[in-house]
Amino acid sequence: MTFAPPTIRALAAYWVAQGGVNLGIVGDTAHQAQGTSYHLGKSQLAVGAYSARTARDKAGLTEAASALDLGRLGGSLLALRTFSLWFAKQCQANAPGTRDVREVIFALDGTHVVGWSREAGVNSAFISNYGDSSHLTHTHISFYRDSEFRAKVGLFQPYFKTAPVPATEAPMPALTTYIPGSVATIKATANIRTAPTLAAATVARVSTGEKAKVIGTVKGAIDPDGGSDQWFMWWELSHYLYTAKSNVTSVAAATTDCAPAVAAAVTAQKAADAQAQTAAVNAATAPLKQKIAAAKSALG
Repeated sequence: MTFAPPTIRALAAYWVAQGGVNLGIVGDTAHQAQGTSYHLGKSQLAVGAYSARTARDKAGLTEAASALDLGRLGGSLLALRTFSLWFAKQCQANAPGTRDVREVIFALDGTHVVGWSREAGVNSAFISNYGDSSHLTHTHISFYRDSEFRAKVGLFQPYFKTAPVPATEAPMPALTTYIPGSVATIKATANIRTAPTLAAATVARVSTGEKAKVIGTVKGAIDPDGGSDQWFMWWELSHYLYTAKSNVTSVAAATTDCAPAVAAAVTAQKAADAQAQTAAVNAATAPLKQKIAAAKSALG
């Protein structure tokens, strides 16, 4: 039976610790039905499965799964895509540790699924339509099976090291509305840009409705679709990002749940009141208690 090896479990745990979603190591029933995936171990693979063809895969073939599926990073598909592109480029550059990476399948821009395969050549270009549309919302990374016992956390660590904001970062425009923490729902097909103008570079194109925790709106170029010069802005990936107001279908105000704090304060106050009441009663009855004690002593 297929199992998740400790080295990939450790990598998945590191991803989760950085705010990512772990979508799985061991294949589900759909994987099992096909019998070809790196998410499956030896006994669940069909004859001729592509994940057991290379010399390295044959040499390391056990019941261990040899792949990891990554979900949203920090609640964001854009952040997932940005990480995935970085990681695929690391593989193309043959960065340390990537020799064990067999393939990476991800969404390049939220619309197109591409893949990198070491079997096509380390420096090979990304392959269009390498995976199905499910990879628009998750990234698949598989490893050669002979790497089962080699540590993998180091593959992701460089990305999450704090890096300085580039000197070329544009200053934040003056806000027209300030709504920190509000959550904007961005419609499918919307473009996310580096500045509040259609002439700015597109960071991503939303494939499904996504949410962004916005800072507010700024005045930018007029959007022909909505006729407005207002753009929503937020901070992500060490940059201010923008989308036209017409791309936002709803905005939910930031909420703070005060109930727990209020309940705790009420409980604390009740305890203090009870303690004060007990002290007052003790103080009021102390003289009477002393007289009773003296009377008992006199009676002998």
